[in-house]
Amino acid sequence: MSQDSTEREIIADLLRFEQIDDLIGKIAAQGYFPTEALICIQEDSRLLVVEGNRRLASLKLLLNPELAPESDQKAVRVKAKKMTVPVPKEVTIVLAPSRLATAPIVMDKHTHEGVRSWKPFQQAKYVESLAGDMSIDEISKITSFPKGEILRNIRTYTMYQLAGVLDLDPSDLQIVKDPRRFNASTLERILDVPATRTYLGISFDERGKVAGTIHPNDFKERYKRLIGPIAKGEIDTRGLNKSQDVEKYIGGLELPKPRRKGSFTSDSLLGKSAGVDATVSVRASVPRVRRRPDSAYLIPRSFKCNLADPRIQKILDELHHLHVDKFENATSVLLRIFVELSIYHYLESTGSLKSLIAKLNLRGKRPKNWSPTLREMLQFLLDQNPTIDLSPQAMKALRKAVSDNDHPLSLDSLDQFVHNKYVAPEEKQLRNFWNLFEKLLVFLMSDNAQTIPAKGTRT
Repeated sequence: MSQDSTEREIIADLLRFEQIDDLIGKIAAQGYFPTEALICIQEDSRLLVVEGNRRLASLKLLLNPELAPESDQKAVRVKAKKMTVPVPKEVTIVLAPSRLATAPIVMDKHTHEGVRSWKPFQQAKYVESLAGDMSIDEISKITSFPKGEILRNIRTYTMYQLAGVLDLDPSDLQIVKDPRRFNASTLERILDVPATRTYLGISFDERGKVAGTIHPNDFKERYKRLIGPIAKGEIDTRGLNKSQDVEKYIGGLELPKPRRKGSFTSDSLLGKSAGVDATVSVRASVPRVRRRPDSAYLIPRSFKCNLADPRIQKILDELHHLHVDKFENATSVLLRIFVELSIYHYLESTGSLKSLIAKLNLRGKRPKNWSPTLREMLQFLLDQNPTIDLSPQAMKALRKAVSDNDHPLSLDSLDQFVHNKYVAPEEKQLRNFWNLFEKLLVFLMSDNAQTIPAKGTRT
């Protein structure tokens, strides 16, 4: 499902393809056994369930059968009435630092006995989703899957996605779009034989993606002659047991006369197709949008520093040259330093730093030559300076960052990127942190900001 799918769409998909009606019945009859917590990650202010969607959807439906498609509501209500104990309204979760951090656990759970095993396409889909953020070697390391098997998974899933753009008979297309009904083993077996790839006019790159050397329409016509018989069950691994069997079958297929020269990639073909079902595609099937030059960096180059401080200027210059999607760790460390030094420079330039130090000294003995923390400086700045031109929402967000360590954009979260080896920054998180601090930093970078004394500071 796409990230923009609604709750009802996701539940409908799980009912259709994941047979959660059986799980609903078990929970209704036996109660909910919270032996395993849901594994979640945090994106912006939302919790996303990475492992345990079937259990969560089952509980939601037992609490509210109206979430199901109309055709399924009656069956859910019948099961809900059989509940012997109340349906829990809260469940235990484990919050992982990132989606990548969950990969070893998720792969292990669904490739061993005890938890609902993945069908081949489900495993391939998950591996392909990791390939957007990791190298094949990295996926192999964290999942303990051989590199060759990972590449095979990605290739198979890529070709499965391409099957969704074909002009198939409606009954065949319905089977193709159901990963539990379509015969993945047959597709894998056929693709393993070079004669098949020659017939289709394709090759696979080092990431498992397709590169076509013929016109895309010719490819679709040829590929349709393979997918249709697989969907109908006319060919399977029993009949195509050996490479020679596949070669013989491919040799018997009519080779349509090429219409015109052309080429394609799996990404371009999927991106141009409006017919790929959201339940089949891992990613939104839209053309790749070329980034604006500034968008590769966390801080746009249009953001200027007017401070007479070489260190702050140098840090900003480095941030202007770091691609945030490639250097998340370096970017997170520099961003934190940039924020802290900018606030320190402001307080020192306006004379407010002495006031802050005196105020904190009254609260208890401090070490010799100590310096206020980022949290102490930001809190003091927000409390004491009425001249900062920030909207009420921006001010509220900054105060939340200072006071609430559980907030996804807290100062504690920013500190964890620097000090905790188990917490790794992601591009989206860093961009959210930049949005949080941007207006404040615009004020701190301006010439006139350094000439306006903070409240309670002598001039």
